[in-house]
Amino acid sequence: MTTLAGIQGQGWCVIGADSLIVDDPRKYIMPKSAGKIFKVSGYIVAIAGDIRPLQIVQHMMAFPQLPASSDHAELDKFMVQEIIPSLREAFNSENYQMDKDTSWSMMIAIRGLIYILDNDLTWTRDKRGLYGEGSGGDVALGAMNAWLYPDTPAAAKEIVRKSIAIAAQYDINTKEPIVIYYQDNK
Repeated sequence: MTTLAGIQGQGWCVIGADSLIVDDPRKYIMPKSAGKIFKVSGYIVAIAGDIRPLQIVQHMMAFPQLPASSDHAELDKFMVQEIIPSLREAFNSENYQMDKDTSWSMMIAIRGLIYILDNDLTWTRDKRGLYGEGSGGDVALGAMNAWLYPDTPAAAKEIVRKSIAIAAQYDINTKEPIVIYYQDNK
């Protein structure tokens, strides 16, 4: 799978991912341009698990225009009314069937707010502001909790980087290089 880590700040977020793809019996280190995390149309998107949804979202999804508001309730509504239908449309156009045998989760940042989407297209946010997904996600989440909560994006980037590096020591499906992106609510 992978390791995704995210930190939600006040009006900003940081999300990072490792670069290893495991396709038994082979392992691939993905280049940044084709990796598990990318920026597109003002969004940050990172996916753990099956690689096909990542490719569809990165190359086939028509991302809705970002809302003007960064109000959390408005963004929650935007997620339900715009993002999820756009995901369904992209998956349907590529004949990708989400069923009990698919396994993936996505971190998506909209106007500095992190959402976790699961393969049933339900979303969650956590008021604690720390996120870990993928096979090394729990290790990264535990590592992030060991540091004081960062008050700047620069500190958050360093904590995300260190947390994914720690996950790479314990999870055979996680490997550097680590790619990290920052987003604010503007």
